[in-house]
Amino acid sequence: VTIEAEDMDYKSVSCILDPYGQRSTIYGHSGNGFIETSVSKAGAMRHTIKMKKGGDYNLVIKYNAYSKAGTLDVELNGNTQKADIKLTAKNNWQKVSLPVSLKEGENTLYLRNTAGIKMMIDYIEYVPVGEPVEKFSITINDGKNGKAKANVETAAEGENVSFEITPDAGYEFAGWY
Repeated sequence: VTIEAEDMDYKSVSCILDPYGQRSTIYGHSGNGFIETSVSKAGAMRHTIKMKKGGDYNLVIKYNAYSKAGTLDVELNGNTQKADIKLTAKNNWQKVSLPVSLKEGENTLYLRNTAGIKMMIDYIEYVPVGEPVEKFSITINDGKNGKAKANVETAAEGENVSFEITPDAGYEFAGWY
């Protein structure tokens, strides 16, 4: 289950719903936008999810923190953990994962920026423990003056894929456009 950050309740943060107008140099997020925190330690987000059946999950948070590293307080049903937020390059969205247990019925999650990290949060995701990682097919169409080949046929998000480029006789590879 994926919950876009902009669909969560929030306080003392900015909800960016027009990212291409408001933050035109930020890309790589999903949904309609993201939440942007500031150095304020009062920034928080909240979400409630109702489960038909409880179980063990990995809580995944997709973020971008290009000003500094730190921690994010993650509270689920009264149990608090710290998510280790690593320094990222601008537009290099990363994920942090924490093990959590969801109970049958209502579960309330709070994300609190008690370390005062200026960062952007794209979404949270509840992934059942043991669920296989989603893989994506890699499709390459030959160009009119050469061929390209990937080193793999599928890859998960974040996995590196290499390409072999073979220009036709009389042509050379000029670069990616």
